[in-house]
Amino acid sequence: MPDEDKLFTKEFLAIDGVIFIAFSSLAIFYGFERFLATLPIAPKWFGLIIGLFALATVIIRPVISPFFHPGNAKKWMTYGIVAVIISLLLYQFADNWWTMSLIRVFHGAGHSVLCSAGTTLIVGFIPEKRSGQAFGIITALTLVPYGIIPPLAGMVTGSTGGFLRLMNYSAIISLLAFPLVALIRGEAAGGEDRRSDRMKWPEIADALKGRNVILLQLICLLVWTAYAPVFFLIDGYAKKIGVMDTGWFFTASVFTEILVRLVAGKFFDRISKVITLAGSAAWLTLGYLALANCSTAAGLYSLGAFLGLGWGAAMPVITGLMFDISSSRHRPLLTNLLFVMYQGGFLLGPLIGAYVLNNQGYRALFYVCGALTAITVVLTPFIRTHSKAGQAGLSNV
Repeated sequence: MPDEDKLFTKEFLAIDGVIFIAFSSLAIFYGFERFLATLPIAPKWFGLIIGLFALATVIIRPVISPFFHPGNAKKWMTYGIVAVIISLLLYQFADNWWTMSLIRVFHGAGHSVLCSAGTTLIVGFIPEKRSGQAFGIITALTLVPYGIIPPLAGMVTGSTGGFLRLMNYSAIISLLAFPLVALIRGEAAGGEDRRSDRMKWPEIADALKGRNVILLQLICLLVWTAYAPVFFLIDGYAKKIGVMDTGWFFTASVFTEILVRLVAGKFFDRISKVITLAGSAAWLTLGYLALANCSTAAGLYSLGAFLGLGWGAAMPVITGLMFDISSSRHRPLLTNLLFVMYQGGFLLGPLIGAYVLNNQGYRALFYVCGALTAITVVLTPFIRTHSKAGQAGLSNV
């Protein structure tokens, strides 16, 4: 394989390692609501406190992304790691609404810097024809911690006495990111932090106005706005239909998502990404409609795996398409903004979901999720391509 087509370089693997560590430190917060209940904070504030992390990401990441480039991204990724470690240690000092809220915002800001700078770096080490496989691996690594951390965390908190101890351990483990950053060298990660390398506002505006860019941003927002209500509200629906344990639903979906991204990732570059995206959105639409009419545990768990196939394909394909349509200079910015849309879905989804649920019920909620992904199916063919494969030579217009 020619060097320019080599994906598994030392730098690519090192950045993947940092990403895995970063999301492992987030996976420990699966029990965060229970920890908040032990503090002198009114339960009515729990949702806002949990959401402040994502809110900080949505606000901060699009602001800072244009200022990152290969000459300064490695330095800022290091700063982000430091901020995340400090954040994890600060939680033990939160004893009221204000201190906890400030720490959540600071944590979200640190994570935003770390991931934005990491994205800027890693796109420089992805070969032109392997974007689907690369983003399949990257997005799988953001999921793996949610499959392995909760059971491990349960053993740790059970033997050492609490959530705060778990966060301290996570801060210590996060130190392993520093030697990984030291491995990142090469032209894509080097150079001086020159002001001339930073994108100017006219260039940013020009990069954002292309039809393909706008469509992919909107599609990403729609897909994950539909996903978020299922993630946050499926437990209540399961109990309503007599299923007391939703854990197997998430196990089936997460396992399937990881499997698709790791095993099928290389095929995303061999077939049309546009057709794959439309197919995954149609698949999800059928899954949401079936979920609205599900009535058994076996059906619910099967739909976890069914939906996992669609979710598993959607994110790497959307991100791979954005990579393909972008110039090398614009890729870090546009990829970062795509992840902002992902987080935006986790803000809009619960808001829309709660409103529909309170007024129309669960069946209407899942019909709305299906409608959002059906809109994606309609929008996808408007992504302009100039090849039969539907992926090579995409035009950012």
